[in-house]
Amino acid sequence: MTAVLDHLAIGTPVLTDGWELFGGVLGGAWAYGGDSPGYWWGQLEFAAGPKIELLTPTGGPGAAFLDRFLAARGAGPHHCNLAHPSWGGCVRPPAWPSGHRHPGASAGRFAASLAPGGAAGAGPAGPLRPDRASRQ
Repeated sequence: MTAVLDHLAIGTPVLTDGWELFGGVLGGAWAYGGDSPGYWWGQLEFAAGPKIELLTPTGGPGAAFLDRFLAARGAGPHHCNLAHPSWGGCVRPPAWPSGHRHPGASAGRFAASLAPGGAAGAGPAGPLRPDRASRQ
């Protein structure tokens, strides 16, 4: 079995734009998400495959990485997560925290993450849908 794309994360300064495109126009359904220090994230599921994750800064020191990303590149792909059932945990070189390869260290425009498979990307259901969040 090969690795599968669990999700593609999109950085955006305007959350409603991403929600309207991926949830409205393309038919994604809310999966889960919530607040993290400095940013909000949420994932939408699609019947045909991988999820889309939206990331938007919410201010403070924890938002610096996403603010820098958006200032340099604008809204667009930030990272992707790959999953494989045989991976017992995050597979990464020790210098890559949390399984993420920093966008500046990669040849492309976004970072890649490797995660255990099986229930790839399964997370807690969250009540904070982006269309009901106070951020734009």
